[in-house]
Amino acid sequence: MALPGDLAVQVRRELLRIIAKVEELKLGRLGRWRLVRETSERPPWNLMPRAWTGGTHGATLWATVTPVAFDRHPKAKDKAAYQRQCADMIANGCEAIGLPRPRKVAVTAVSAHLGVPPAFAFRRLMRKDGSERRHTHAILAFDQPVRGPVIIAAGRYRGYGFCRPLDEGSG
Repeated sequence: MALPGDLAVQVRRELLRIIAKVEELKLGRLGRWRLVRETSERPPWNLMPRAWTGGTHGATLWATVTPVAFDRHPKAKDKAAYQRQCADMIANGCEAIGLPRPRKVAVTAVSAHLGVPPAFAFRRLMRKDGSERRHTHAILAFDQPVRGPVIIAAGRYRGYGFCRPLDEGSG
């Protein structure tokens, strides 16, 4: 669960207290998932906050772990123009959530993180009209370090668009 960084301390404490009581998630057709608390002194890297935030200073390079779901259908016919439209849509999505506009967005079918399935392996999200949202993996390069978590674009409330730093704190 990712909480906004600008939450008041008291609100954050109250939310964390409530979240700590959750023992299972009901996921519709996926069934129920029982949650197990990680309490070891040395949790796995993927469960440590800095794996998702870029550490204290943030990171300038981020790559998707779950694909970015498109806000709209790209209209371009040739591949280069299509990728430019997708990159622009992703950059706009960063600005929409208060991040700086990335200097560069690379649109790719595979994640830059090892072990992440290619974009086509993820189910497409459905729009309200019944059509499917396209999605892709991406690499984002910012001019200044960004502190995460970075969760972008149309599917961010449904598990899509999760990014992880590639260069923790390097600037």
